[in-house]
Amino acid sequence: LAGLALYMGVCALGWRAKDKTPLQRAMIFVLGALIACPNVTSGAWLAADLVCLYAIVRGPGLRLPACLVLFATMTSASYPMTQEVMLPMIYAFVLCLAALCMLLDVIPMGKEDLTNE
Repeated sequence: LAGLALYMGVCALGWRAKDKTPLQRAMIFVLGALIACPNVTSGAWLAADLVCLYAIVRGPGLRLPACLVLFATMTSASYPMTQEVMLPMIYAFVLCLAALCMLLDVIPMGKEDLTNE
């Protein structure tokens, strides 16, 4: 129930932000789901990677959080069963949480990133 409450809170924060584009909201919802449900399969992480790749191409202001998520999944989240990880999973969650905080404007991304959109 705590994970569901966390995800509902993230969804509420993403929905209430009127200045967010649909792509930013999609990234907020995807990252919220991945952080709230840490036991998802690698397929869910790869689906999040596809959203991040689309964000890199379409939204220049979203490149930094999208690259953080891509790095986190590349190094630890995609293959946890075979123990071929370069980074412990807790660090991947910290990187994803930092990306989520950037998308929710808790951590500023920088003035030059916001003007390129």
